[in-house]
Amino acid sequence: MNSDLPLAGIGVLVTRPIEQADGLVARLRGLGARPFLFPALAILPTANPDALRAVLSRADRYDWYLFVSPSAVRFGLAAGSLPTTPGLIENLRAAAVGSGTAAALRAAGCRNVLAPATGADSEHLLALPEFARLAGQRVLIFRGEGGRELIADTLRARGAEVDYAECYRRACPQAGPCPQAGPDSQAGPDSQAGPDSQVGPNSQVGPNSQVGPNSQVGPNSQVGPNSQIDPTSLLRAFAQDRIQAITVFSAETLDNLLHLLGLAGAQAARALPLFAPHERIAQHARNRHFARAIATGPGEDGLLAGLVEYFGHD
Repeated sequence: MNSDLPLAGIGVLVTRPIEQADGLVARLRGLGARPFLFPALAILPTANPDALRAVLSRADRYDWYLFVSPSAVRFGLAAGSLPTTPGLIENLRAAAVGSGTAAALRAAGCRNVLAPATGADSEHLLALPEFARLAGQRVLIFRGEGGRELIADTLRARGAEVDYAECYRRACPQAGPCPQAGPDSQAGPDSQAGPDSQVGPNSQVGPNSQVGPNSQVGPNSQVGPNSQIDPTSLLRAFAQDRIQAITVFSAETLDNLLHLLGLAGAQAARALPLFAPHERIAQHARNRHFARAIATGPGEDGLLAGLVEYFGHD
């Protein structure tokens, strides 16, 4: 291990959905950290595909196409129900909540992508001058099922006609039995998961999959609500002081993490510094009794910069 790297030897818990974790895991390793993958959120196709197809069949009627996350891009543009209008995706007048979503749109072939230069939330998007006056314009918001209503409510107040294309859903993976399971736990069927997985690019993490510090993830890996993630290896890592930091990208992910860990794991987690790329998520962690919840800059870049600043090895 190169001790000169800024995060040399720091164990970092990565809780992102497995299909979104590979980039962060690689960047952490590049900084010398020891990432431990425990995906506490699953991203799945919508439970109502007929409704999504109905919305997308008339998608060419809108003036703006707003995407709230990379998952919205992944599931929205891959749904196979967009009109076959030549050049539709290339010429979408698209808007993205953050830089990661904007990058996903460009990778999908969208050439006209609007995103905030700073910040990665609804408020920064709504502050853009392009959305100040929208009388008579139609906006289609690609998002997961449920979620905040701030964008739609604000755009309607500014004169827009707004519809949703709810193209994915978030779910909590099931946990195997947790030692000392308590009020924060969700005990599920027996799991054989362990610390040293080999999750490949086309894999589906199921009852016998292993997710831990040496996991290998790919773009098509999946952890679903019926998959089982055994927290035993993570609890062991807590007990052996192999985790020095927790990272979360949403309040829902944090709630799932505490739910999956059980009482013993939740207590161990709360003793560690938690890093989140938005003050709203950090405040949620404080409300869940994390004494050290640090709000970093937005996105992976901000999160990594916050980790480096906190541990101060540079």
